[in-house]
Amino acid sequence: MARKALGLALIALIAVMARSQPARDLAGLPPRIQLLAGRTQLVPWDLPFPCYAVGQRGITVDGRGLGRQAVRLAAAPLALRGARPGRYAVQLWLFRLVPFRTIRVQVRPLVRVVPGGQAVGVLLHPGGVLVVGAAPFPSRAGLVDPALSAGVRPGDVIVAVDRHPVHSDAAVAQRVLASGGRTLRLLLRRGGREVTRPVRPAWDLAADGYRLGLFVRHSVAGVGTLTFYDPARHVYAAVGHVIASGGMRVPLGRGVLLDASINGIRPATDGRPGEKLGTFTPRKAPLGNVRRNAAVGVSGRIYRRPSHGIASALPVATPDQVRPGPAQVLTVLSGRQVRSFAIRIEQVRQAARGGRDIVFRVTDPTLVERTGGVVQGMSGSPILQDGLLVGAVTHVFVNDPSRGYGVFAYRMLSLAGLAGRSA
Repeated sequence: MARKALGLALIALIAVMARSQPARDLAGLPPRIQLLAGRTQLVPWDLPFPCYAVGQRGITVDGRGLGRQAVRLAAAPLALRGARPGRYAVQLWLFRLVPFRTIRVQVRPLVRVVPGGQAVGVLLHPGGVLVVGAAPFPSRAGLVDPALSAGVRPGDVIVAVDRHPVHSDAAVAQRVLASGGRTLRLLLRRGGREVTRPVRPAWDLAADGYRLGLFVRHSVAGVGTLTFYDPARHVYAAVGHVIASGGMRVPLGRGVLLDASINGIRPATDGRPGEKLGTFTPRKAPLGNVRRNAAVGVSGRIYRRPSHGIASALPVATPDQVRPGPAQVLTVLSGRQVRSFAIRIEQVRQAARGGRDIVFRVTDPTLVERTGGVVQGMSGSPILQDGLLVGAVTHVFVNDPSRGYGVFAYRMLSLAGLAGRSA
């Protein structure tokens, strides 16, 4: 009878405590946590009754190694640490009697890189002529767009016209004007494969010549910011988002990364993004090449150490280590000098996509005064917090330029070929 009464009392106590705020906090513990090998991560924890943890070797909780023996948890925040990369499970128990929650822990390698912040020029060549849009024109048959009607699409790269390689919009125009209106065979690169489309140019009544009805570009250039580089492996990542033209990703034939200088700032206002006014010289020795143009930025090989930045390497945070609170952004406002400015991370969104993992607000009065907040050209500027590289600037809130978005820096490691490599 005594045991039965004790059991009922324990069940009643658990039922009452389950409605308490500490118990709700426990229920809100994440089912999955990522750690960096060798670094301690604090997890919120505040319970008035005894709790225990059982887990696999390789994980420590509050400085004590887990195993089959239950470890009593402290009242302070949970201090988790993983000794080596791998996947682990930590099971939480109430009173050593009731299993309450299993947390899956993934320990990732600790990767150190040097934060950037330097202004860089990015020059991309698609390996032909990129089709960026349609340009209908008046002909004897009315308004026409011969190329699109023949199956050419925006995003295609014109590699050759009648087997003649083309590397500029002028070369394409010359072949079209010389066609006399006969059908041309366009060799296109589309999504990693080659296709051929026969196109018959039409006579443009306004331009007095034959045309295909396309907007094309043979290169795309812009100014952004270096996010990080690894001087040992000679790789880098920059910009933080895909480089596009006409709303489409620029296919990459070859590309170069160049030193850039900021000559002025056009401040942002509500409803109008601002801009860094930067220059770079394509003829100068490049800082590196561009091998990838992906959703989270550009990357490639870096030939030398950039100047004016932070010299020491920092660990790259896992997404779980990024938190709301004070942080810093590294960027250039004048010349080539990298400076640190205060921001505040307002939201961390683990399931976000499109470079919107982090929402932040610029709090540094100097940066607000000079730029109005976040401006074009800041994309890729590294975000630091608690001695870690946590992200990179990607976008601005158009109607509130004091706020911006960032992508997790950890997402950019695989872009540079550093994911899974310890340092």
